[in-house]
Amino acid sequence: MLPNRAQSTLAPPTPPPLARTRAVIGAYDYVFAENGLVAYKGDQLIAKQSLRTHLGEANIKEFVNFILHYVSGVGEGESRARATMDCG
Repeated sequence: MLPNRAQSTLAPPTPPPLARTRAVIGAYDYVFAENGLVAYKGDQLIAKQSLRTHLGEANIKEFVNFILHYVSGVGEGESRARATMDCG
């Protein structure tokens, strides 16, 4: 539940469906929707950011490839150790 307008001029970060409703946007002086990537002052959209525009496509691809490579190797050493113990 969101705080009362009398209690706060800043709405807490809200999930996208709730933040897009005019009731939430118009009820506070400032609303930061979609985890802070979209900002409203009153009814006016003042800023919008995405990871793609902030980091760039090449950096995102590099990061995703790093994570996939890292995750694919998790537990790999343990599997090899068990295989050598079973064979010996």
